[in-house]
Amino acid sequence: AYAGCAFGVVFGGLHCLAWNSPFPTLLESFLWRTSALMVTILPALYPCIYIPLQRYHAVGQDASFSIFLLRITTIIRPHFFIPFLYVFARLSLVTLSFTALRDLPPSAYQTVQWTSFIPHF
Repeated sequence: AYAGCAFGVVFGGLHCLAWNSPFPTLLESFLWRTSALMVTILPALYPCIYIPLQRYHAVGQDASFSIFLLRITTIIRPHFFIPFLYVFARLSLVTLSFTALRDLPPSAYQTVQWTSFIPHF
């Protein structure tokens, strides 16, 4: 479980590398940054909520923090909406990746002469 969350944080961090990249509109830039943060933070947030709940059920009602967390999660239910937010953020990143293709610089349409880079005889 921890390895999957660590992989999710690293995966989201890779999307944060494009934080200052040029986007066609300000809205797309905001959506990219928000989605990248969600994809980075939500995998780390999920075990912070889920593991204490498991310990609460295993240990009983001794841990005060677990009782507090259980009361909050009974009202808010974050362990149900965190996966939906994550999927929404991932879909947003995929959609924004494809919509960014509509505004490519002119140099993207130039043909590369690969034979000048590859030695041949």
